[in-house]
Amino acid sequence: LGTVTDLVPLVGENRYLVKEGLKVLNNTQRIGLQELIKLARLKLGELNTKHISKALGPRLNAASRMDDATTSYRLVTTRSPEEVHALAQELDARNAERQRLTDKVLRKAKERLVHRLYPPLLIEGHESYPVGVIGLVAGKLVNEFHKPAIILKLGVRCA
Repeated sequence: LGTVTDLVPLVGENRYLVKEGLKVLNNTQRIGLQELIKLARLKLGELNTKHISKALGPRLNAASRMDDATTSYRLVTTRSPEEVHALAQELDARNAERQRLTDKVLRKAKERLVHRLYPPLLIEGHESYPVGVIGLVAGKLVNEFHKPAIILKLGVRCA
């Protein structure tokens, strides 16, 4: 999950680890992962790297981007059928919140960048930008403008 979600190049041993990991994931007995797969409208036994990178990984990462990774950890490790649905729903909601927040920050950054004439490097910072999504926003700017992008959260103790 981590190798694919973090976009590590799938070469050499990483390719092997992902291939074998997909076999394990497609047969997982972890009820938390089963519930997350179901919630993402995917089918156990048919998962591939695209499903991990576009559906499962973002949901699992949303907890740490928005707060901390405890919910993801609990979902992956729980053996309690009673709590698994609530945990998966919480991650799904946090992922939706993360998507909305990323889009909001992206719009604001683009509005602020439009006033600068064709810089070779996109640098934008604001005190309202959440640390958990600034990397995602920078990536979207790189994809859209084909230039390096740096997005910062400005504050007393960070920049």
